[in-house]
Amino acid sequence: MKVVAPIVNLIALCLAGLLFLAPLLWMLLVSLQPAHFSLSDINPLNPAQWNPSHFQWGNYFHALKAQPFGLYACNTIKITALGITGELLSSALVAYAFARMRFKGRRLLFIVMLATMMLPAQVTMVPCFIMFRTLGWIDTLKPL
Repeated sequence: MKVVAPIVNLIALCLAGLLFLAPLLWMLLVSLQPAHFSLSDINPLNPAQWNPSHFQWGNYFHALKAQPFGLYACNTIKITALGITGELLSSALVAYAFARMRFKGRRLLFIVMLATMMLPAQVTMVPCFIMFRTLGWIDTLKPL
């Protein structure tokens, strides 16, 4: 009986892994379809129809050759790097302050910080947009 549980767990994890890999496989196969291909030609619930008749590897070359691709890639890398760096530095500083330092109002400040973290991003989206527009930061990387 002790041997069956790990095997069942392994099978369940493998099936879950396949389930989570399905969108990635779908994206890859659709990207290799011919140019005249339409998504309405394939039923996503029928994996037998996912396989293209012949792979169009040139689709990747055309995407990389497209004029603004380099700009888009650089912007993505900048935004990701700035976001990760800012989040990591600010989170580490705040975590250190709350974990190691004792100061007046620490508990209240921690509760306020937790309460603001529980707010959905959609609630603060409009006020943030208004603030960034007022500062002239729209269409810049400064809000990051």
